[in-house]
Formats: sequence, structure tokens, C-alpha cells
Amino acid sequence: MLDLKQAGEVVAQLRRASEPRSVDPALPLELARARREVEEAFAGAEAKTEWWSEASSLGLVEAGLSALARLLRKTTS
Repeated sequence: MLDLKQAGEVVAQLRRASEPRSVDPALPLELARARREVEEAFAGAEAKTEWWSEASSLGLVEAGLSALARLLRKTTS
């Protein structure tokens, strides 16, 4: 069954979405900041392949427990 009222609402919504809107002048700076944050969060991830190799050989549970043990050793040292 086709709801004509709902179809009309969808068409109106699409028309509103296609109207030109102003672009935030700070958008490029915000995108650059977000990119920097993501790059910092994943920095060195390629070097931390120990977990991935353990996950493939031991399994996810054992690799997770091993990673937790390493983390606990680092924080207690």
C-alpha cells in the first residue's frame, strides 16, 4: 500500500535538501583538525602488529587477554 501523504513529505524533504545553503567558512579548518586528530589516534598503529599476529595464531580471546596483560605490565612498571 502506498501512503501518498508520506510520499509527499519525502518529496518536500528532498526539495528542501536540494536548496543551496551557505557553507561554513570554518569548515576547512574543522576538517583539518579532525584529520589531525584521527592521524594522531592511529599513529604507530602499523608498528603494533603484535596483537594482529597473536589474533591470527591464538584467537581473539587469547590475543585480547595477552594485550590486556601487556597493558597492565606497562602501567605497573
